[in-house]
Amino acid sequence: MSGPHPTNDQDARVADLATGFAIGDLDETELREFYDLLRDEQGNGERAAQVAWQTLGMVTDIRTEVSSTFQDTVAHRLQQASMSGRFTNALLKRLGMRGGGLQPVETPQPKAQLRIALWLVVAVVAGALLAGGIGWVWSLARSASATVTALHGSATIAGQSLTPGAEVDHRSLVVKPGSQLTLLWGDGSSVAIAGGDDGSEAVATVRGDGLVLLRGQAWITGRRGFTVVLPDRRCRVEQDDTSVAAQVVASRGFVGVRRGALYDDRLASTLSEKMGSGPTGSYRWQWEWDLMSGTLARGATPPPDWRLGADLAWRDLTDTVRMVFTGADPAGQGLELRMVPGLVVVMHHGQEIQRLTLPGSPLLNMQLSLRQSEGKTLTVAVEDLSLTVPLAAAIGGYRLHLDGSPMIKVGTFHPLPTPRPPLVVPGW
Repeated sequence: MSGPHPTNDQDARVADLATGFAIGDLDETELREFYDLLRDEQGNGERAAQVAWQTLGMVTDIRTEVSSTFQDTVAHRLQQASMSGRFTNALLKRLGMRGGGLQPVETPQPKAQLRIALWLVVAVVAGALLAGGIGWVWSLARSASATVTALHGSATIAGQSLTPGAEVDHRSLVVKPGSQLTLLWGDGSSVAIAGGDDGSEAVATVRGDGLVLLRGQAWITGRRGFTVVLPDRRCRVEQDDTSVAAQVVASRGFVGVRRGALYDDRLASTLSEKMGSGPTGSYRWQWEWDLMSGTLARGATPPPDWRLGADLAWRDLTDTVRMVFTGADPAGQGLELRMVPGLVVVMHHGQEIQRLTLPGSPLLNMQLSLRQSEGKTLTVAVEDLSLTVPLAAAIGGYRLHLDGSPMIKVGTFHPLPTPRPPLVVPGW
């Protein structure tokens, strides 16, 4: 939608006025305000009509569910209770006095001016909603469409299972943990959607011009103009065949450009190839590192958010793996993980500060996951157990030290978002 966009406060005000209008609770000043908002000539009238349409629909649904019989019964009981003077009459009787009966009260006549204003607003609302709200809802339902081209696992839309070839509209789309769904838009743009790397499901909504990702991960190959909306940012593809990865973690959005160009409205700038952005700003997204030393390429600045995944196999109870963290800031030196069968200990300058004791046999293989968030915390997780360590400075790499005969495989060490989908997708 072109033109200026109103604030959330204005949307809230329109919703309040629409609710008052639906229940007949607006005075003349409020009716005039509602009328002016719907007739706004600055370009916000259509948005106000959309909000009013949704609010009136919701109020109507609620009033429909509560039948007129129920409402009449409640009104009758309230009227009877208000007319009942049993307490007062009993008190006067004990004092030897008689209470006066209720006097009839005439129903006040409605004000002519208010009646005229009400009809005026009814006409304006009907016209505005027909022109704006109905057209908007119709275009939303018809234009938001993509086709399922591949599905591994399970995905649903509005609770109904999807299959390859199915059409997907603007209703809520859920991709189950461990599953991957690929969609194709009419302009040739395609998106692969998968759950989060923490095992959570993905939640998204298809738009006519793009995708809204509320949770999980997505890998997009988009045509120019394709829009990616995350909880905290809105991005737009600026070149045809741009490849972009997107990820949402705890309502924080991350994007990374593999090739092409992407405009990020939170940064108010364009991200080029191998660049990414998150809540703390932009950074180099595609980086090189050594498997055992864990150090970045010379001159590379460590990103504030990254993930590391590793598998450890033990052969003897005396096996030990130490992961010593490094960084450009001396304040972050001295932090390390000491891992032995059945136990993970967080050390700082040789002193234990936290530990994870694992259930079961100590010699069971260990799946280790590390996540740094905004350069401020490090979360250490093994299976379903985790702990979080505050950081004095961001971590930029690690060094591995092995004692005994353990085996360790570092499978992932990358900034967010995840660079590649779990299953192969053309272009990725």
